[in-house]
Amino acid sequence: MKDVLDRAALQSGINDYGWTRSGQKLIWRAAYDDSESMLAAFEALKPKLNEIVQAGAEMDRIEFVGPGSSLSEIRDKSDELLRKYEYTKPEYYETQNENQTGYFRKSPVSKGSQNATCFLISRYTIHDWEKTLPVMQQVIDRAFMEPGCIYFGWAKSGNKLNSREIFADGNAMREYLEHMAPFIEQFKSGHVPIAPDKIEVHGPEQEIRQIEGTAFALNTRFELYFEAEGFAKDKVEKVA
Repeated sequence: MKDVLDRAALQSGINDYGWTRSGQKLIWRAAYDDSESMLAAFEALKPKLNEIVQAGAEMDRIEFVGPGSSLSEIRDKSDELLRKYEYTKPEYYETQNENQTGYFRKSPVSKGSQNATCFLISRYTIHDWEKTLPVMQQVIDRAFMEPGCIYFGWAKSGNKLNSREIFADGNAMREYLEHMAPFIEQFKSGHVPIAPDKIEVHGPEQEIRQIEGTAFALNTRFELYFEAEGFAKDKVEKVA
């Protein structure tokens, strides 16, 4: 894990990267300026990632997330990149633009430090996109009103939909979840055509612990991933 982090630090075009852990589950995340940076970094990191697999870890999934134009290039090269390594079949999530009820970025707020940044990923299975699109817009509008929410983006792969959100700190995420509680209740009641399969929360343990009670009170499937100390680096002003 330390070798992967050290090698990532040498890569150009990498903005946010690190390890988070929930029990026996371990996630490596990284964000890049463009597809070229992502492919170059993956080429450099894959021997070390493969060592983790060879040491007894089982890779559940690998996801590439980005604009459609970038994903096309990544798809073309992924077979070659992965052929000699013990990776599962990759999934490709296309980010949605403004015309598709897309995403937003805001400058980091002063109360949160870069080291305290928290990430939230909600995962959905969609059965009716036409009915779901207005709800997606409502969710992103609600998130935009939160001063501590500095990034929100939808990404889709087939009938799978993810929202990826970044918060200044655990308190900002907790306030967002409290304000989202009515939406989540509607999701669970079946009154709207969308409900999360699960919600992942990632960040420093002292920050994520602030949302623990709020999250589990919502009675939805939450997974809390804590950053291993010294195993993450965040530059949220460049997240893509």
